[in-house]
Amino acid sequence: MGGNLLSKKTALQSIVYSGGPFFGYPWKPLLNSLYGGGYLESYKHFRAQHLVGSDLFYHCLCLVWQLSSNYAFLGSMDEALEKHKYVKPNTRLVATLNSLVWAWHLCRTSPTPLSVKLWSVLCIYMAHTSAGQWFQRHWESVVFYQGFLEAAAFQILSPGGIDRTKYVGYLVARTLLWKGLVAHQGVLSQHNTSITAGLMALIAFNSTRAQPIGPVISMGMYGWIIALLTNNKHIYFWSCGMTATLGQGVAHNVSGEAGTGEGSF
Repeated sequence: MGGNLLSKKTALQSIVYSGGPFFGYPWKPLLNSLYGGGYLESYKHFRAQHLVGSDLFYHCLCLVWQLSSNYAFLGSMDEALEKHKYVKPNTRLVATLNSLVWAWHLCRTSPTPLSVKLWSVLCIYMAHTSAGQWFQRHWESVVFYQGFLEAAAFQILSPGGIDRTKYVGYLVARTLLWKGLVAHQGVLSQHNTSITAGLMALIAFNSTRAQPIGPVISMGMYGWIIALLTNNKHIYFWSCGMTATLGQGVAHNVSGEAGTGEGSF
């Protein structure tokens, strides 16, 4: 029986972490209903370590990134379905299903204030109708600007905390790497299938580890490299689910407020 419980826990952990810890998918509301906590429990858990105004502001910025890239990834799934003629063009099956399921789930929570429900649904609507599609169109430019967040995350992961010299050094090195990869974008595109399969296997394995957050979210630091080498934007959108978690860690560190799960790194 203990083995079965462990297997269930590992399976749930893998589902949550492998797709991006804070990314929304159509199946997550069901998992939350079966195994997650209610509104009050979730609110207390969040509020306990998000009391500083600057931290909340930075988290709002993270939310914009998270929802935009999340719907870009869902949109890329829809593109793949349309490309293989599983659905009609412009159906947006996955994105639409995700929006409907999440809106329904959020509106059912109790005792959630009505204003919170409305703002939650509005955020989903904005991501579904515009933000996600903008992110898809401009993903190659977004890859460059992500470097500023990566540089801060690198400082947190390194001994000694944030240091201006290290920040600039990382940013310069990362920018030079970006320029080189853009100049040779798609150089490994012929190996895209095998590289993608290997990456999926790696993340699936890392998501089952006892301490998955570090090994999994590190993809947010290198996913864009693989995406440019293979010219596969789907990999980049997926990696943004990990970058969103890095961003929340940066928000806690810069604001000086300890985090929950993301604060562990």
